[in-house]
Amino acid sequence: MFVAGDETLQLHLDCVAPLSARRAIAYGCTVTPRAAATEIAIAAGVDGDCAIEYSSFHARPDVLPADPRQSVVNGFTIVFATPEDARDLAFIVSAGDRVLHADLRDPRISANLMQATANRAWGASFGVLADAATHPALAGLMGWQHRPFGAFAEWLAGLPLVRGRSDELPDLADAEALASTAGEVMVLLRTATPLPREAMLEAAVIGYLQGEDGGAPEIVLLPLADWHAGPLPSALAGYARIDPGALDRLRALEVVAQFQFGPEDRRLLRLQPRAATIPEFLDATCRGLPHATLPAEAGASAALGLLRQVIARREAAFGLTLSALSQGREETAAPGAARSVLILGAD
Repeated sequence: MFVAGDETLQLHLDCVAPLSARRAIAYGCTVTPRAAATEIAIAAGVDGDCAIEYSSFHARPDVLPADPRQSVVNGFTIVFATPEDARDLAFIVSAGDRVLHADLRDPRISANLMQATANRAWGASFGVLADAATHPALAGLMGWQHRPFGAFAEWLAGLPLVRGRSDELPDLADAEALASTAGEVMVLLRTATPLPREAMLEAAVIGYLQGEDGGAPEIVLLPLADWHAGPLPSALAGYARIDPGALDRLRALEVVAQFQFGPEDRRLLRLQPRAATIPEFLDATCRGLPHATLPAEAGASAALGLLRQVIARREAAFGLTLSALSQGREETAAPGAARSVLILGAD
């Protein structure tokens, strides 16, 4: 739905849908006068303003202002609390001393959240997916309408899928993901040409947890306890470690990776990691050979730097646990007694 005051003050509402009985989400964008102080609010009539529990903003290149020198465009995702049985619900945009209202009960506004998530800019959907792993206001998205992957189902189905490793992707020499039994994930995207220094890699992790009483697995977004990513001369590499609290129920996982080779070149992949031993896992960080036009030392130095980062993070994560086990054992041992420690299933 589209509401306009004039060419410099507009509101586009692409979708408004309930996430629960007392929470809703809105997708859309605003066009507001450049340099004007802008505010967004949700009002519920006599019940007063609704609390905005989550907001994020993104570019909307598909919406062109009449005069870019006079106005600015911002796409948004807004999650807001709703009163029970609210009769009036309005979206309000204030820009300076001007105000624009839109009735959120208008039947012209789409309520198909899954379709709206697939049709919007993929970078915006990825941002919300990544935030949903930790933000409680977004918790209802993965279970929306009790469907697998919820509001993200159609969007995820459209992403290129890599199972383990693939060399059949456009502009990539190969892509792969590996996972250790300790909840670590390595993502590597190798190219046939050198990468610019500003190349970036981001990731979100989806977990398949053991269902209750052996039922269907529960599909959730897993918070990351650690994430490190950086460009190599001809590869993007990322190391993730999921929250260890999920390991007991974890049966499988997927990685949604967003990567950029340049400011206007953003892409996404869905990767299903293959299980790897720790030697394989660490070796993968150095497997990408530098591009032929680069000195071999440049590639080796960058790969060694990444390997050191991964090892340092593993030491920080697991060293404290091993130290605690050792100290606890020493406290119970008799003075001077010989002792043995057996560690099973270690990496």
